[in-house]
This record gives sequence, structure tokens and C-alpha cells, in this order.
Amino acid sequence: MRSNDLITPEGTKDLLFEECIIRQLIEDKIHKIFNSMGYSELITPSIEFYDVFNHNSSYFPQEKLFKLTDCKGRLLVLRPDNTIPIARIVATRLKDTTLPMRLYYNQCVFNMAPSLKGKSAQVVQTGIELIGSSSGRFGGYFNCNRSAGIMFFQQLFAGNW
Repeated sequence: MRSNDLITPEGTKDLLFEECIIRQLIEDKIHKIFNSMGYSELITPSIEFYDVFNHNSSYFPQEKLFKLTDCKGRLLVLRPDNTIPIARIVATRLKDTTLPMRLYYNQCVFNMAPSLKGKSAQVVQTGIELIGSSSGRFGGYFNCNRSAGIMFFQQLFAGNW
């Protein structure tokens, strides 16, 4: 049997030195932009109950979720998306909050693919949610991976936001 104690799981990687500095600079800029627009940050657990994502949806097929169990035997998953946990918070802990709510997140999501085909299993997802607005505006998100993120970050640092 092969030992896996010196490698990371498929689709994941360690960030070293300059990569950490660049990531921190990008995150600082994102926080400043969203805060200046009146958005407040939310951070949800990386681990959620499987039931949160299991609503007869083909969008999160269980084969693509990283699953584990807690000490009570309940099925848990690593967060595959941020919008649903944000909706969970809005429906529970923020249910009495005055609308509209401007919320943002910048945290990892985890998705498994049978053959990753060059994709990361762990991706930073950044997004905004505008809850209860009558303006017709809505939230959105983007995954900060290399291909999609480079152009956005070039625009971000050029001051085009």
C-alpha cells in the first residue's frame, strides 16, 4: 500500500511564501471593495450537514461531495457552495434583520470530480448576496481559480472596480 503522508490529496495544493502574500493582498482588496459598497462579511463552517445540500437537487450530486461523519454518526460534507449556507444563516440567525441585507463571503468550497481533469477540488469562492432588495439587483459569485481569476485581479488592481 502506498503511503500518502508526504503529498496532498488530488485537487489540492499547499500555498507557499509569495503565493500567500499575493492571496492576502487580493483578499484585502476584496474586503475593502465589498465593505465600501456596504456589504458585511459572513464566514460559514467548512463542514455542513449533508441535509443542507440534499434537497432533491441535481446541482450537488452526492458523488461530488466530500463526506464524513461526526461523533453521533450524522453525515457531514465539506461545503461545496457558499450561497446555500448563507441562505441558512439568513433564514435562522438573521431572520429578524432589517432588509435589504448586503452580505459577502470569501472562503473555500470543496468539490470532488471522479477525474479532476486539471481542476482543483478546493477553490476560493467570493461572492455577494443582496437579500430583500426591491431594486431588481441580485447577488453573484466567482471562483478564484487561476484561469477565471487572473483577469478579474488584473482589473481589481488596476482600479477598475
